[in-house]
Amino acid sequence: MSTVPEVIAARARGIRCLGFSSITNVAAGLSAAPLSHEEVLAAGARLAGQLATLIRGVLARL
Repeated sequence: MSTVPEVIAARARGIRCLGFSSITNVAAGLSAAPLSHEEVLAAGARLAGQLATLIRGVLARL
């Protein structure tokens, strides 16, 4: 999912923005395997700790 439209709208109103993203699976058609919601959930679970650490570090510096 894209956050670009939301950031464009926020910046137009003078709001400072910071975004975090993680890739949890390949896009449709880029892999021979079918898309799987379970794959997305597993990848999200693997990334959760690293993303939380990153966000805490950024927030501590604001």
